[in-house]
Amino acid sequence: MKTERATINEAIARLFPDVFGGSVPSYTRPSDGGGRRTEEDVERLRCLIERIRGEQWPTTCRSVFYQCVSAGAVDKTESECSSTVGRLLREMRRSERIPYGWRSDSTRLNLHNPSFSSVKAALEISASTYRRMFWTDQPNYVEVWSEKDTISGTIFPVTNDYDIPLMIARGFSSLTFLHNAAQYIAEIGKPTTILHLGDHDPSGRIAANKIEEDLKGFAPNVPIAFVRLAVTPEQIRELELPTRPTKMSKHSEGFVGESVEVDAIPATELRRIVRDAIENEIHDKAGWNTLAEISEQERQQMEAFAAQFHAA
Repeated sequence: MKTERATINEAIARLFPDVFGGSVPSYTRPSDGGGRRTEEDVERLRCLIERIRGEQWPTTCRSVFYQCVSAGAVDKTESECSSTVGRLLREMRRSERIPYGWRSDSTRLNLHNPSFSSVKAALEISASTYRRMFWTDQPNYVEVWSEKDTISGTIFPVTNDYDIPLMIARGFSSLTFLHNAAQYIAEIGKPTTILHLGDHDPSGRIAANKIEEDLKGFAPNVPIAFVRLAVTPEQIRELELPTRPTKMSKHSEGFVGESVEVDAIPATELRRIVRDAIENEIHDKAGWNTLAEISEQERQQMEAFAAQFHAA
């Protein structure tokens, strides 16, 4: 049964209490008790989506949908996700009301080797992207694994900042993918931490267990710590994440309670969770900071060389 929707003003006030300065302007619900939206309803929902996108970007359509659900602005149904929130996001991008870059979409690949207009351009780009391998001098090695590629664009800014591989498992990973990943860990030969992000549901639980089992099996001589970073029961309670009914299948035996998708965690919160976990894995912080300074000096030297090359 659908619950009565909150007004959009109430929804905005729940997510962003600074907007109305603590008081919510009066607004009348649709006369049918939360059924068909008027054009004014839709415009207010656009404003809410715009506000969420501006605060959370880059983030996914599903993440925006779950925040609208948490605020009471939309019903927790697949129809509301695709036909309401998804449709409005497409409309708002096409009308340039929100930038395309606010949407994280890793489901379409564009394979193309880099090419350059000149040697000068190649040198300038190399200089702008140069950095040392920060984990070389650390006593450990870290990877972030995601069950879903939909959130990769959301957390990549964090993993990229810390020079950490982001491994996209896409549910149940292939044996080849797991074997290759384990062999790379074995070649590095350091104690390794896998920070895993996945749905809190039967399939997500089993997929995570399989990743842990196979990585440890394929790299038996390397200590591997497998950390389920999200979604955890504690996060569900503390963040009051919206749930969905658990699908009954051969995987659901022993699973208790409703399911929660990792997309339900707000993008800024998800990035904070990943960032804090990575920071905890930096054991030699002094060495890390020194290497960062050296890396920046070397990058500036490359920029100077590029300028000298162009002048010559």
